[in-house]
Amino acid sequence: MEHPSAAAERRATALDEINKMQQDLILSHDNAASLKRELERAEDRCAIVTEERDRYRRHAHIYRGKLIELATAVANIGLLTVSAQEIMKTVNELITKAESPEEAATEERSAAEIVKQLPTFLQKIEEPATK
Repeated sequence: MEHPSAAAERRATALDEINKMQQDLILSHDNAASLKRELERAEDRCAIVTEERDRYRRHAHIYRGKLIELATAVANIGLLTVSAQEIMKTVNELITKAESPEEAATEERSAAEIVKQLPTFLQKIEEPATK
């Protein structure tokens, strides 16, 4: 048979090992909980960054559309200006080629009518040239 002190010693050793395992398990649970909290914070940051990225994309899309509208308007203005310049050049040539002051006045009135038919912003550009 075993000596009672040896059995008590084995029990005490086993109890110490069980206590150590329990403490290790508690530390592991705490560590896992800490890692879960850290993961949740990282997921929250990721969601915030994703929302911000989406907001920037929406704004970029809106700005791109407005830029295209602006470029189209500027191109149209350029085309209308070239057309108006050609009309005014033709009218000025006709005025200078007119044989009498009455023909010159008629051509000038005709030019004024043509200019009135142009869009408003071009009238303001061409009015000083006709005077």
